[in-house]
This record gives sequence, C-alpha cells and structure tokens, in this order.
Amino acid sequence: MKKILLAFAIILGSSSAFAAEGTSTSEIYKTDRVGKNWMIAGQLVGMTSKVGSESGVIAGVYFNPDSLLLVEAYGAEESGFWHNLDGDVKIKSQSIAVMYKKFLGNSFYMKIGAIGRSIDYSNYEVPQDEKFKGTSIAGSFGLGNQWQIKNFTLGADWISFSQPISTNITSEQIYDNTTYARQSMDDAQDTYLKSSYFQFVRFYVGASF
Repeated sequence: MKKILLAFAIILGSSSAFAAEGTSTSEIYKTDRVGKNWMIAGQLVGMTSKVGSESGVIAGVYFNPDSLLLVEAYGAEESGFWHNLDGDVKIKSQSIAVMYKKFLGNSFYMKIGAIGRSIDYSNYEVPQDEKFKGTSIAGSFGLGNQWQIKNFTLGADWISFSQPISTNITSEQIYDNTTYARQSMDDAQDTYLKSSYFQFVRFYVGASF
C-alpha cells in the first residue's frame, strides 16, 4: 500500500510540476516532433477503392511540430478478383500528391491537398477488348494518426476521400462502334478515372530528423 501511495504521489507531483511550468500533456507527448525538419517514409500497404492495393514513398518538410508539407508518390497494379471473377480487367494506377498535414492532437491529424493520378485500364473480356489511358487532378481530404519515437516515425492514413476536378483521356481503344460498346467504355472511364474514390488504412514507416 505504501508503494502505491508513493507512486501516486510521484505522479501527482510530476503533473503539478508540468502544470506549474505551463506545459500541457499534449506538449509533453509531442516533444519528439520538436526540432524535426524532414520526414521520409515508405507506404507499406494501403487500399484504394476501385483500383486495389498500393504502395509508395512519402517525403515531408516540417513547418513546426504540428504541421508539415508532404509529397507522396504511390501506385497500384491489380487484376483478377478485385475487379471481376475472370481476371480479364487489369488496372495500373500511378499517383503524385501534395498534401498539407495538420496535427489536431498528440498523434491525430488531418490532411488536405491535391492528387495527380494516371490510369491505364484494359478489359480483355471477349468480345470487349477495350482499353484507355487517362489522367486526373483531384482534391483530397484525409484523417490519420502518426506516432513519433525519437527519430522513428510510424503512421496510418485511416481514410481519405478524393474528388477529381479535372480529367483527360489520353488514348482509348474500343472493340466496336456500337452504342453498347461506347457506353461500356464511358462506364469504365467514369468508374476508374472520373468518379470520387476512397483510400483506406495506408500504413507507413520511416524517420523524421
């Protein structure tokens, strides 16, 4: 019992000392971000709606311990069950994002910025054999957590929403000149290039220094 009371007294005394110095709990926990200028990390895993799993790299510059500017480059290349049962659809996606990250708490943050994305789509399902390539620019907003232990950085973008605001079809190949074929191509372009999309559970590991 004496040990428990002693430990409680130490904790209470420490808390009082921090309060006396004007140091909040959140400031204590974020001290490992203080003095950091750069961040670099690898995105190990992540999911993008309609496209599939993706990976990439992240580089950032800190404005202060609670905000930084990020440049992200990542891609996905998927086929098979993610798109249909026969594996006839193949999707290749490459993205570059410029994002502003703002910490709202010890580790919780929001991100907002723009994403440039390219899509290479192929559908080999008989008789369609349709293909297109295109690009888009989207506005994006996301939420996540990042933990800092000395120089070690670990985080996850739990969910992000992106809305294309500009799209461009650079090439397309259509199997027929019928209304049905044209509609099938338009549907694919709307689905994979022009529609809004989500990104889920994008884990990254790296360093800040």
